[in-house]
Amino acid sequence: MDIKKALYLEQDATYKYHQMKLYKPGDVYQYENDEEEKIVFLDEGAALIQAQGKESDWVSHDLVTPKYIISLENMMTNVYIPSYLMYRVKFVETSRMYIVDRDYFLNHLYLNPLDFQEFFESLAIKYINKTRMISVSNESPVTKIANSLFAIIYTLHPNQQVKSYQLPSYITQKFISEYSSTGKARTSEALKELERIGIVQKKSL
Repeated sequence: MDIKKALYLEQDATYKYHQMKLYKPGDVYQYENDEEEKIVFLDEGAALIQAQGKESDWVSHDLVTPKYIISLENMMTNVYIPSYLMYRVKFVETSRMYIVDRDYFLNHLYLNPLDFQEFFESLAIKYINKTRMISVSNESPVTKIANSLFAIIYTLHPNQQVKSYQLPSYITQKFISEYSSTGKARTSEALKELERIGIVQKKSL
């Protein structure tokens, strides 16, 4: 699905209803609550969703790839969004991001729902991943890390079923630790155990 065609963005030549921005790895898009009437998504690239931790450091909580709606809460029009909800998007690949007026987006969604099937599928993948993570939150670090790796792979390759996947360089041990809510030392131990039993294999240099 070409999202530009589904939303007829090419007809919005004056950018009245949307913006398109390009980002390099390491760039940051700071999302604020005053943008509650905007729908934000990637058309190309990848990024991490980060929120501030207890020590004001930025902690990665999710991975975003094309067709995933970043500002999912902005789809809601009749529900109060807490003012403390604030996060940022840190790009890990060269990316193209669209910021679309919510009413414009929803009007096209209502008119052509089948054109947005990939968006619905991406939402389902997110909920499946989050449900799995919650269900193993009290399990051993090995189980939590294994499920986190599954969720990451499912996000990156939802349509592929092969014996092994090579994760991109931005899927670091630090990201896996934050994503799974597991301490760094426990994450390291769990990855070593997964490597020992043949689930994880280090890339040869």
